[in-house]
Amino acid sequence: MKFSKLLLLAFFTIFTLQLTKAQTITITQPNGGEILYACQSYLVKWNVTGTPSGYYDIDYSLDGGTIWTSVASNYLAPSNQFSWTVPNVQSNIVLMRVRDHSNTLISDISNAVFTINIPITVTAPNGGEVFTPLTTTNITWNAAGTSNVYNIYYSINNGSSWTTIVSNYSTTGGTYTWTIPNNPSTTCLVKIQDYTQSCMNDISNTTFTISPLTPTVITPNGGELLSVGQNYYITWNSATYYSNVRIEYSLNNGISWTTITSS
Repeated sequence: MKFSKLLLLAFFTIFTLQLTKAQTITITQPNGGEILYACQSYLVKWNVTGTPSGYYDIDYSLDGGTIWTSVASNYLAPSNQFSWTVPNVQSNIVLMRVRDHSNTLISDISNAVFTINIPITVTAPNGGEVFTPLTTTNITWNAAGTSNVYNIYYSINNGSSWTTIVSNYSTTGGTYTWTIPNNPSTTCLVKIQDYTQSCMNDISNTTFTISPLTPTVITPNGGELLSVGQNYYITWNSATYYSNVRIEYSLNNGISWTTITSS
């Protein structure tokens, strides 16, 4: 009886090994050397021999195969392919793995590592800069794998909300000349976003500053002779003020001030 059990176990083991050997999965792409870009849609493809279950587990690794992240589990793929949205990460030691869901011994891994690149990288302003409103500066970025059409935004509250600088902006040079708005803040950021793939985007690494303008009075501006009770227009360059103005006058060369209107 014991011998029969051993014989049966040996037969089952040999049968399983032969069955596994007869069925194979071979990844054809990505199979090593490819350069992919975060957020793009990429077809993972593989060939099979024998009669696998037709359901597959698909995983990728960012560290050369030490840790695996699931893309799909128990995925029915009669055409032996899967549309993968490439994750928003940077790595040059990426691998793909495809396994038969019913028998994970039937599997394949990319023959060599491939690369995932971040498609957009803001280079300026990228943090720490101080700008004066109404002047111009170049917003610059590096890009690869994008549509070359962009939306550009800025934030004055560390990214809590965004204001559009330009949309549907077409360029292959990664540069946009920006007129700094009169919107003072010490927590400003810039965001570059691909026009067709919104998940392709990058934000300044840290905040920059837009300083308040120095207010410019036009009249009176020195040398005028005014009479008591006379109506006189006080005028100023409104572009140099961020919000409402407070108007005061001094009779002692600025030592003390009297309010004309507080807002």
